[in-house]
Amino acid sequence: MAKTIRDELKDKFFKLGGTQEEVPNDLTIRSMQKALYNLDGGKNENLTNDSQTIQGMVNAENNMDVNEIGAVSVTPKDPDDTIYGYTVSDLQENIKIVGNKITGTLKYVTEGQLADHWGAGNFLAIDLADEDSSEATYKIGYYPSEGSGFVEFTPPDDAAGKVTDKYNQNLYVFKIVDGVEHKQIFDLSGLKLETE
Repeated sequence: MAKTIRDELKDKFFKLGGTQEEVPNDLTIRSMQKALYNLDGGKNENLTNDSQTIQGMVNAENNMDVNEIGAVSVTPKDPDDTIYGYTVSDLQENIKIVGNKITGTLKYVTEGQLADHWGAGNFLAIDLADEDSSEATYKIGYYPSEGSGFVEFTPPDDAAGKVTDKYNQNLYVFKIVDGVEHKQIFDLSGLKLETE
């Protein structure tokens, strides 16, 4: 039986050193995300007024993690560009990234390299850049994912990933400097996912 998002969050909580006594009584996704945030060094001054929402916790994590080091630039690929044999306009339209929120439409793809490898579905294509990359390493991925986990990249680069659950899945971009991971979390709930 596949693990639920709550189970995955609970497993991560214990791996980071959390104890059973610290597990929230209600075991909701939001309460587990907040518990992970606090265990991972989050501070109350980073919390926003909407910290009881998943989006609020995403904002709080971004406040905590992207501070003194420069963030990775994440932008939609140009519609006329190509990626994995597709013209980007065949994958998506009107994609916008404002702050940590991604909006627009992902088309339903049934053929080609991405569909052959990951199965038919919706794929987001982005460009990644960082002006201050000399001392850093990078990873990118969706969580929960289709199984690829987080993969390394070297900016400038591009990426395309499968979006399967826009409400519970986020895009993560990690920049690792001196062994410390700084993460950016992008909310996908504003995307429109076309179906067959």
